[in-house]
Amino acid sequence: MKRKFFNSLSGKFFAVLIPVFLTLAGAGFSILSSHDNQGDGEILAARVGNQLARTSVVLGRYDITKNPRLARDLISSLGSDRSILCVEVRKNKDDLIAALPPVIGCKNIANGELLQLPIGQRGGLTLRALFSAAELKAVALDRRNLSLLIVTISFVVSVSRVP
Repeated sequence: MKRKFFNSLSGKFFAVLIPVFLTLAGAGFSILSSHDNQGDGEILAARVGNQLARTSVVLGRYDITKNPRLARDLISSLGSDRSILCVEVRKNKDDLIAALPPVIGCKNIANGELLQLPIGQRGGLTLRALFSAAELKAVALDRRNLSLLIVTISFVVSVSRVP
């Protein structure tokens, strides 16, 4: 039975088609995965940087050392972004003025990208934030799985015999 299948035209077609398809699909998915995360990370850093820059400008307009409650209120808007892990307003790298999550800040958070901006013209005050690209990786994985599913279904449909 095996010998008859590979001697037929359709058997030879499948014997050539399947390895070629798998090779091209594998190369295509590797190219897709290498280009998938390139621009997304830069877009995420720009988005978080813009949010922090706006907050830093607003914090610089007020004397937040005397009013830490105002600083907490202003940085609380940054908590709505899922990629931001924590935010701190510090004076001279030692004194914590305001933090998100409250009191804890960025203590014991090891993984993430650090973005640090000065507050105001006087100096001494900094706005620090840690953000994570885990959200981007999850979206890229979902996109890759969907592409793989579509290619697999199209391959099965294209090689199936219609009676």
